[in-house]
Amino acid sequence: MIKFLRTKVERQYIAQNEYPVSGFIPYINHSNDTTVYTRNNQLVQVVKVGGFSFETADDEDLYIKKSIRNLLFKEMGDNNIALYFHIIRKEHQAYPEGYYNIDMP
Repeated sequence: MIKFLRTKVERQYIAQNEYPVSGFIPYINHSNDTTVYTRNNQLVQVVKVGGFSFETADDEDLYIKKSIRNLLFKEMGDNNIALYFHIIRKEHQAYPEGYYNIDMP
């Protein structure tokens, strides 16, 4: 008969020989609610920025937003700061509320 279930001792032996999960996570602890310390004594912070629909925006609004972004990057011109950007997109289907008749021309 084949033995499918391992004994508790066998499972403990396997678990002790596994590489710890903490080796894959480079963080030590939290500084505050939004900042984390890494093993290299660096700080990591995640900032969520709301989106902006540039396709339908006015040219003046685009220029203002671009100028603010460029000023922000110039002020962060330090070798100790690294910025990483991730764009997360999701499909959003927006339909007007109310009754829609298919037979309506």
